[in-house]
Amino acid sequence: MRRRAALALLLLAGAASSVHAQDAGVPLLVPPALSGSTPALDLPPGTAPLPDGSSVSLLLTIDATGAVTDATIDVPLRDDVDAAALTLARGLHFVSATRDGHPIPSRVRFRFAIISLRALPSRWWSGAGWRVAGCGIR
Repeated sequence: MRRRAALALLLLAGAASSVHAQDAGVPLLVPPALSGSTPALDLPPGTAPLPDGSSVSLLLTIDATGAVTDATIDVPLRDDVDAAALTLARGLHFVSATRDGHPIPSRVRFRFAIISLRALPSRWWSGAGWRVAGCGIR
């Protein structure tokens, strides 16, 4: 936990100093951002329940146009969920990463989190009641 907190602080410090990076002659790097909202992946009816808070993590390769050119499982969850997450991830589109304002390819970790829709009003869900929602780049 301390390591994660320290890393977060370092990342925040890096973001805050990126404005001054141009002044120091260091290239300004901007990470990719998901274009639009993350589509939800409805699991088929009869899918075995998944614990809330579980997730599947992927490594995505994104080209300079923002298209996902490769997706692999980084931290698996379960074969059926992993396969569905890979299929969905390959169709995602990003605003590409940039270096000094020029689009560049990138490789990022992307996490899909499991959310139980049974806790929400029934008009918001159907089917198995489980949905995999994209949490974004981490």
